[in-house]
Amino acid sequence: MNGYIVKGIGGFYYVRTEAGIIECKPRGIFRKQKITPVAGDEVTVETENGTSVIAEIAPRKNVFVLADCSTVEEALHADELGFDFIGTTMVGYTEQSKGDKIEANDFEILRKIVAKAKHRVIAEGNINTPEKAKHVIELGAYSVVVGSIITRPQLITKSFVEEMER
Repeated sequence: MNGYIVKGIGGFYYVRTEAGIIECKPRGIFRKQKITPVAGDEVTVETENGTSVIAEIAPRKNVFVLADCSTVEEALHADELGFDFIGTTMVGYTEQSKGDKIEANDFEILRKIVAKAKHRVIAEGNINTPEKAKHVIELGAYSVVVGSIITRPQLITKSFVEEMER
């Protein structure tokens, strides 16, 4: 059965087929060949011992490369190198960007990157409200990644509790 990988988590891959989404693991041969399946790969799924496995991966037609950057300088360097997408993922998380916040000074870091980069910029990191998400798009980001605020419900709860206790 043929399909496309729609996501991979913890060594499991989820393949969209005509029959629906199937959870499977890749055959061990891929590891030996140093081939890692990625979302978007066209694959053939087979059943072995009652378990679905990725038996074949079709040749890739394209791959996009994202640079996870922490500073304007890193982002512009990645842009010069030809990365497909420039992400603000690491702002504030590296020694070079310690103390920086993506939203500081009306998203100054993002605005500087968008103004100079030739490639698409993806805003990521502490975009934790719908207002911030809308604003970064208005500032010129190609897209926005909303991460831990939706994957960690305890953060949402914490923000409500803190606001209510003020």
